Amino acid sequence: MTNTLRTIIIDDVPDFLELMADLLTEHCPETTIVGTATDIDTAYHLIKQEKPDLLILDIELGGVTCFNLLGQLRSENLIDFQLIFFTSYTTNEHYTNAFRYSALQYLHKPIDHELLKESVARAYKNVTCSKKEVSEQLQPQLEVLYKMIQEKKGSKEGQIFLQLPRKIWEKVEVQDILYLKSDENITEFHLIGNRPVKTMQHIGYYVFLTKDYEFFRIEQGCIVNLKHVVRYESQDRVIRLSNGKHLYASRQKDRELRRIFMQQ
Repeated sequence: MTNTLRTIIIDDVPDFLELMADLLTEHCPETTIVGTATDIDTAYHLIKQEKPDLLILDIELGGVTCFNLLGQLRSENLIDFQLIFFTSYTTNEHYTNAFRYSALQYLHKPIDHELLKESVARAYKNVTCSKKEVSEQLQPQLEVLYKMIQEKKGSKEGQIFLQLPRKIWEKVEVQDILYLKSDENITEFHLIGNRPVKTMQHIGYYVFLTKDYEFFRIEQGCIVNLKHVVRYESQDRVIRLSNGKHLYASRQKDRELRRIFMQQ
């Protein structure tokens, strides 16, 4: 890798390309812009020619999505760069959740330059990996993203990428998650087989699981997969799980938990 990230920006609005280039020049000295594109064909040929370290692209490109471009690149095994997506869908929770499931980076328009700096800094750290490592990392993450975008909602067979320390991402089956518990800014996932996995996100980042799947936040720092609850003792607010573990619900959550179990 060079001292800076060879960067390509893709958006179908020329004015936004200029704005993004200005933001990168002013706030992200780790980047060197080697090209911009407003359509998929131009972007495809530019990527093949310039072999960038970082691609910053809009989800929507002239009536189609950037996944058409990424699908073409993936079929030719050409995805060996870091990715930062941006989108105008600030109120579209589905897109937000899809990126969270895949642990891929995304920003909302208008672009917050502080968040852009953080995303580029993260990409700069990640790109110290070899091109082969980057490709092996991104391929399964993109598969999870594609699946979430296409399905529009979660499914029993869903998967989620967890961001671990030391630039590691791990894919787990949602149905294998027993519960997750936070300790300040670290969240520990407890999986079938009593295997804990520590992630680098606060538990609030994962509340989308309570909307797409049968998870429930039993107290501020703990979310439980209701599929693995075998017994709820309301008097003491004790939740017993299929692996023998027991947790405690907060007093505020007791009534809602009783209502959920009565409806099942």
